[in-house]
Amino acid sequence: MLELAPGNPRSIVLAWLTIACLLLAGCTSLPGQPMSAGPAPSATPSAPLAWDRAPGWRYTNAGARHTEYPGAKPWADHLKKLSKGVFARDNPLPPGHVLDPAEARRQFAAGGDAAARGGLAITWFGHASFLIRANGVAILTDPIFSEKSGPAPFGIRRMAPVRPDPAIIEHLDAIIVSHADYDHMDRQTLIDLRKRFPGALLIVPAGTAPIAASMGYGPAQVLELPWYETQLLKSNRITAVSAVHGVRRLPWPINFSHWSGYRLDLGRHRLYFAGDTGAGDFFGEISRRAGPADIAMVPAGAWSPRDFEKPFHVNPTEAMELAVASGAREAIAMHWGTFPLSQDKSIDQKQRFLDAGRAAGLKATVMRAGETRVWR
Repeated sequence: MLELAPGNPRSIVLAWLTIACLLLAGCTSLPGQPMSAGPAPSATPSAPLAWDRAPGWRYTNAGARHTEYPGAKPWADHLKKLSKGVFARDNPLPPGHVLDPAEARRQFAAGGDAAARGGLAITWFGHASFLIRANGVAILTDPIFSEKSGPAPFGIRRMAPVRPDPAIIEHLDAIIVSHADYDHMDRQTLIDLRKRFPGALLIVPAGTAPIAASMGYGPAQVLELPWYETQLLKSNRITAVSAVHGVRRLPWPINFSHWSGYRLDLGRHRLYFAGDTGAGDFFGEISRRAGPADIAMVPAGAWSPRDFEKPFHVNPTEAMELAVASGAREAIAMHWGTFPLSQDKSIDQKQRFLDAGRAAGLKATVMRAGETRVWR
């Protein structure tokens, strides 16, 4: 989602400029085509489709059953609420939501030891940012460590601080980005990570390399991974999978780049990272084409008001349907309790996620900001 600073007069002006830019971009781009399903992970990756990088083309959602994007008025209403800080008001975090810094460091170190002995360690830095350590690799998802999300100098301020301190990360093999929205592809965070870990591979959806290049990433550091193509990382497999969403990032045209989820096969550990997604008829496609997962990281927030958010974000019940369809036995909440991007409150995001897990007969895990959990 596009974010602007609450209560800042300049932000209100920028909101209306942004609306005009988004509408202009949507009108001047040529109509997109549904993304090709692509080859199975075991197949040799095909050459990019001709329209993948053709100037002026837009990416669209594949499949028949998904909600179409809202029009100009709902977007204008949403941006006005963001610019006025409506979603940030009266939105307390759940009790004990943020882990003590010393405890976050202790858990992080214990997770590293467990991963070195063949286990799986997942650390939640907030929002959709996880560090996943298993089978000899460390993979960071949708990293955003900045105090604000949005185009500088504007942005939505964090509700929860980053835990643990990202400086604690000593090694990084890859960064996977689900899409180029500001809260998932944060410019300053990615620049800092490039400087600290120049050897880490940045894996992004089709069409996103130019955005990465604007952050200083060279061609050898970036891999565009279309849906259902796979990248090997040491002895591990990273497969891009389908999702329903969209991308809005200035100055690029609307939906200039694509959006993805990811399946990670890390030794005996099989994970699904959903990124941002609405509901669609692709749910069963993920496990059918990329294989079932054991653990699914799925969204718990940004689902209200439903008539606006439905094209972009699943609600907790749909998130559990997605987790079940992926084959997972456990669902981990993400995209919640960090930035006030929507009408749903953090306490409700957590409770609805837990309730939906019980209703689906699935283990629902809600981590504290900075928490590291280990699976043997």
